[in-house]
Order: sequence, then C-alpha cells, then structure tokens
Amino acid sequence: MPSSLKRHSALGAAFAIATFACSIPAASTAADLVPAPAVQQSGAIVKMNRLRFAPQTITVRAGETVVWQNASFSTHTVTSEIVPPGAAAFDSGGIRRRGQFSHTFTVPGEYHYYCAPHRQMGMVGTVVVQP
Repeated sequence: MPSSLKRHSALGAAFAIATFACSIPAASTAADLVPAPAVQQSGAIVKMNRLRFAPQTITVRAGETVVWQNASFSTHTVTSEIVPPGAAAFDSGGIRRRGQFSHTFTVPGEYHYYCAPHRQMGMVGTVVVQP
C-alpha cells in the first residue's frame, strides 16, 4: 500500500476511535440516573383570536402569571377596566400579530379587562384570582 494511503488510513482510524470515545458516556452515579423534576408552569395562556379572548374567563391563583398571545392579524390590547381594591391597573399597549403580554396577579379578586380597539365588538375578558 502506498505511504499516502497508509497515512490516510491511520488518520481515519484515529478519527473513528476519537469519535467513538467521545460518544461513550462517563461513568454514571445513582444520582445521575434520577430524572430531573418536571418544570411546573404557573399561570395560564389566553389567546387573542379574531375579536375574542379565549378563554374569555380564566381562573388563576394569587402570584401566578397570565400570558396573552395575539394569534390574530389585528393589533389588540389588554386593558384593565375593573380591578380589586389594592391591585394595580394594567395596559399592554398595542400587541401586534404573534406578540404577547404578561401580567402577574398578586391580589385575589376579579379583574375585568378589554381590548381598546375592539371593546364595542365584545372583546372583553375576566381573570378570577383565587388566594
């Protein structure tokens, strides 16, 4: 076999061994074999489709976050109308297609909100926050 082929064969074999060695996992301990706990998401997602919030009424616990996602071609808002005593009002401003807005609710009670451009068309919603 010519020397250049021997050199390429040797390099190929070294590469194959190195690649194989890198794919072998290191020694595992019992702790490595325990699956990681699932990440729990707290809160809820409200979709803005056409001229509706879906779901229109949602219930969460105090401290949880609600995310509104705009799946519509229209720009929408999430604007608070009535909030419980001691709670802060919120307004997302314009949310374009595929945009989102989130708000963390810390005060229990009912929050009524609407989409400013489409309120007259019935685009309203409620978040019920439980203690």
